[in-house]
Amino acid sequence: VGLDQTVFQTRVQPLMLTDCAGCHVAVGRAAGDPPFQAKRLVLTGSVEGDFNVTASMVNNVCNPPMSYLLRYPTSTGNQSAVPPEPTHPHVLDTTSPLYTEIVQWITAAQAANGC
Repeated sequence: VGLDQTVFQTRVQPLMLTDCAGCHVAVGRAAGDPPFQAKRLVLTGSVEGDFNVTASMVNNVCNPPMSYLLRYPTSTGNQSAVPPEPTHPHVLDTTSPLYTEIVQWITAAQAANGC
């Protein structure tokens, strides 16, 4: 896919650990959180592990907002949307620094993917 691990480590992962790890960690989950197995994105704090799981959710380099990584957390749970949005709380605002960094990180890989 051509995603840059160094950019992820220096610009994306720190924000994800701050903004997402509260729910997306393997241990120390809050009461009422879905079970560990139900989470597609699990952050560990390991650069390599977090990069690999995050990159696996970038399934649309040419249209970053449609990648699972961005589409799920910005979803409103509208099941009539095409494709149907998952039931996930709207937890990532499209104007947030994290969203912007992720879009820039994915956009940088577009040339390598013929976009």
